[in-house]
Amino acid sequence: MLWVYLKRVNEFPTPYTCTNAIKEGGLSTKLSMILMGFGNIVNGQVIKGLIYLLIEIAYLVFMFVNGIGFIAGLRTLGSVEQQEVWDEAKQIYTYTKGDQSILILLYGVASNFNYRSYDSHLERYIKECI
Repeated sequence: MLWVYLKRVNEFPTPYTCTNAIKEGGLSTKLSMILMGFGNIVNGQVIKGLIYLLIEIAYLVFMFVNGIGFIAGLRTLGSVEQQEVWDEAKQIYTYTKGDQSILILLYGVASNFNYRSYDSHLERYIKECI
């Protein structure tokens, strides 16, 4: 009875596939596959195209500046331990902050998820173009 619940792959065939968009699409369609927003700019939707372009640039800058470090931090989840230091002036122990492994894990997984989703979409478009 399990076969009743399984959805067939081509249950709803459609002519709107990525392959058809690459083969039969116009200049704006092919430009938007290179960078988000180029197709909108060519079609006269300049503001919408610039917004998409800025979103993609912000994503790429984030990944190069912070995302790579967050993903690399997943190996150790932090290497700086909290330290107990004697304060002579106050005559008490004070604690220095260490790495917060929960935040490193959260940011690393989120960055890895974002990278994987972006990479899989890009890889699919490249495979269909060749």
